[in-house]
Amino acid sequence: MRLFYPHKQEGLTETVTMVTARKSRYEVRMNLRLVQHGTDEISADGKTMTAITEVVGKESGKRVEVFHRQ
Repeated sequence: MRLFYPHKQEGLTETVTMVTARKSRYEVRMNLRLVQHGTDEISADGKTMTAITEVVGKESGKRVEVFHRQ
């Protein structure tokens, strides 16, 4: 999917792949160069989603977010 944001350069794309019924993987590219990737996964009981994001080339660019259904 080609993405457009007014404050971003042209050439931004995102690809999302379903790995399993509860897990997806994505890649964000700028002019075909991988700049970010990650996964989103729903727990077996459906109450928690874990999102892992990594910025390519940045050690401190990894972020893990855990969301709990209330």
